[in-house]
Amino acid sequence: MKDFKIAPFLIGFSIMAISCNQPSADNTTEAKSDGTETVTATTDPAQLKKEIQQLETASATAYNAGDVTTLAAFYSDDAISMDNEKPMMVGNAAIKKDMEEGLAKRPKGAKTNYD
Repeated sequence: MKDFKIAPFLIGFSIMAISCNQPSADNTTEAKSDGTETVTATTDPAQLKKEIQQLETASATAYNAGDVTTLAAFYSDDAISMDNEKPMMVGNAAIKKDMEEGLAKRPKGAKTNYD
């Protein structure tokens, strides 16, 4: 009799799992932008990966050059940054100041890269 108490849970969970929408095979989604028009967006994983790699490369290049202005440009005016062992930094100016201090303390010849 105890086995039957878990049966409704398993049946409910199975129905929930089956009814979930599966993503389309072509990575296309449709959304109503203003209630009257359908906007179709297609995501190309290879293109997305390429764009992310370009941003990471630009960040690494700026870091290696000690270019705080370019590094700070990656952050919005209301950005929040949380580093280990430091208080939370709020805003582009605070993040830029922290970067300046960090780059001044980095070991000579320190480099970074993203593969």
